[in-house]
Amino acid sequence: MSHTRGRPYHPMTQSKIERYHGSMKNQTLLENCYLPGQLEQRLAEFVVHYNNRRYHESLDNLKPAVRLQLHALAYNRANFMRTLALPEAVKQWSLTSLREKLVKIGAKVARHGRYVYSR
Repeated sequence: MSHTRGRPYHPMTQSKIERYHGSMKNQTLLENCYLPGQLEQRLAEFVVHYNNRRYHESLDNLKPAVRLQLHALAYNRANFMRTLALPEAVKQWSLTSLREKLVKIGAKVARHGRYVYSR
């Protein structure tokens, strides 16, 4: 993964981070902080709220922490199943390659099933 920079104040290039900063700004401006430590505490509370308690419409109304855990579980489960059920020649394939191969096989099975049914 590489770090890329976009143009500041351009929601078309940085929409997610701009939205996050807008939400953080709106939340923290409602409260008066008189010391830097108070502001740091409020920002830390906001980050916990944003990632662990707040539902996100873009994530199908899931919390980001839950979504991350689901992805990690799915990835780990897929890797575990790959080590159990696949032949040695296929074990080194990426999950994307396996998924594409399974989709192609499924399409062939469906096409053959339609052919047999139509006869």
